[in-house]
This record gives sequence, C-alpha cells and structure tokens, in this order.
Amino acid sequence: MNSPLRPLEKLNGAAAAVMLAVSVGCAVSGRLHPAWALPVRYALMLLMVGWISRLARPGNFAVKPGPRLFVNFYPLILVPMVYDGLGTLIAIVHPTLCDRWLIAIDRWIFGRDVTLWCQQFVTPWLTALLYLCYATYFVLPVALVVPLWRRNRPVAQRAIHMIALAFYVSYIGYFLVPARGPRFTIVHDSPPDLAATTRLGSFIANTMNSASHTFVDVFPSAHVLVTLVILTLAWRHARRIFWIMVPTSLLLLIATVYCRFHYVIDALAGAALTPLTLRVGRLLFDAERAGVRDDAPARALADANHLT
Repeated sequence: MNSPLRPLEKLNGAAAAVMLAVSVGCAVSGRLHPAWALPVRYALMLLMVGWISRLARPGNFAVKPGPRLFVNFYPLILVPMVYDGLGTLIAIVHPTLCDRWLIAIDRWIFGRDVTLWCQQFVTPWLTALLYLCYATYFVLPVALVVPLWRRNRPVAQRAIHMIALAFYVSYIGYFLVPARGPRFTIVHDSPPDLAATTRLGSFIANTMNSASHTFVDVFPSAHVLVTLVILTLAWRHARRIFWIMVPTSLLLLIATVYCRFHYVIDALAGAALTPLTLRVGRLLFDAERAGVRDDAPARALADANHLT
C-alpha cells in the first residue's frame, strides 16, 4: 500500500519532530526557559504537517486552487518557524562557540582575515548594493518556484522539497558548529558599524536583527547553500530565470563576507554541500514519487526525472 505522505511532509515532519524532541529534552532538563513554549510550538508544527498530509491526498483539490497552493507552499511559513527557535536550543545543546576555529581556518588558508581585507573596498554605494543583494535571499525561492509552478507543478514540488532540504542541512550545521560570525567577533578591528554607513544598509540590518532570534547561524552559510541550490534548479528547469538571477546572486555571495555575516570557510562549506544536498534531495523525493501523485498530468511528473 502506498504511503499517504508526500516527500515534502516526510521532510518537514522529520524536522518538526527532531526539534520537538530536542526542545522537550531541554525543557525536562530544566535548561529551557520558559520551559514549554518551544515544545508546544514544534508540537503544533508537527500537527500542522499531519493535517496538511491529509489535505494533500490525491483528488482533494480538483476545484480548490487555494488549498492546493497552501499545501505546496506552506514551507514558506514552516521553515522560518523552525529557524526561529534554533538560537535558544543551540545555546543549550552546544553552548561553546566555534568562531575561533573558523577564524583560524580562514587565516590558515588566506593568511589574513578576509572580512577585514574587504574593508579597503568599502564605499557607501557598494555597501548599500551588497546589503540589498544579501536581502534578496529571502525572495529567491519564491522567484523560482512560482514560475515553475505555473509551468510544471511536479517539477515545482520537487524544487520546493530541495530548497527546504537545503535550509535544514544548514540548520544541522548550526548545531554542530555554532558560531556568530565576523560582525560579532572581529568587529573591534574594523571600521565603525558597516551597515550604519548607508541608510539602506542600516534598515536591512536592523530589520533582519529585529526579526531574528537566532544569531548562531554561520556554518555553513545558508545564503550560499540555498542560493546555489536555487541557481542549479533554475539552470535545469528555468534557464531564463537563471540568467536573471545570476548577477544578484553573485553579489549576494560576495556580500556574505563583505557585510561581515560569514567567514570565507562558511561560504566554502555551503558551496561544498550544494551537490550533496541536491543528490540526497533527489533520492529522497524519488523514493516516494511513484506512490504520491498530484492531479498534474503524468507526463509532467515524468519530466521531473530530468533533475539529477
């Protein structure tokens, strides 16, 4: 009998279940305050995934485009919710920061702090441009998946699965190698607050800081990993979108170091994990693809096999 769960629900359900287990363990040990806020959040997320798995069963959306969109695009809500609780849990599970090791690796490879070396190129217009490009990371997934959804829903579903997996891979890295990044560790050697040199940079930095409760999100760079996964998917399935994304994405990659969010080794780790994430994502998706079908044509579903 085929499983009623799509690959996307299996992935998101596993992420919510792991976070629930970790948060419950921290609460039971007395190290999580308030004790049950995060466990309740992740329990509700797990229940939401279970509810969506029922909605997503074949035949449920014959004339209901709204629910169909929700059950495919809900990771836009769930993935940030997972991320939001990471900072609190990482501080409990792995409280020792690893910045000094990442700094040492950068210095061993390059003979210097590359973040500080970049400061010779600092100008207000360049800083504003790179902060703006860095912020496009939050819209790149939508910019790819929405056109794919209009052209080929099975390919779009697979892309959503791949992108969600890329985020979760980076979250695992945050637990294994917690670090805060150059803006916190080597800022004493730098010119005054980089973001403050431009109004746009200051607005973007302040908005990101106020919206986040997680600041141990350095290794690997999710900005690099997710962006490269999206570019790869765009190259394979939406070549025009790929060429539109390339200039902004390249500046985004530069901004990770220039804007002091990441060490170079973080970016290299994100790049190195990209092919592995794509490969594992394809295997996970294809393992269940034959048993779970949307109302899209079978021929469109077969087109997804071109993603390798």
